[in-house]
Amino acid sequence: MMKRNIKFLCQFFTRLLDKQLVTCPNSDSCTDELQRGNLDDHLKYRCSGTLVACQYAGGGCDFRGPKKAMTKHHDDCKFKKQGKAWFSHI
Repeated sequence: MMKRNIKFLCQFFTRLLDKQLVTCPNSDSCTDELQRGNLDDHLKYRCSGTLVACQYAGGGCDFRGPKKAMTKHHDDCKFKKQGKAWFSHI
């Protein structure tokens, strides 16, 4: 009976905490405020501040930066031509 109560309390408090508003930890690139329970999903799929690798990494580019910086980087990436050729052979 005691284990069941502890498990219930843990679940209850986890759900309660998941409803709390938090600020995105990528505060230098993202100012979103969201529920704690949605933070992982935000960081993986929606956050403009999440660090990602250049799509031409296979061609030699080692640039990693926030999602929102990728468009500008791709325009200037010196590996763009090599990257396209590399991808076309896959």
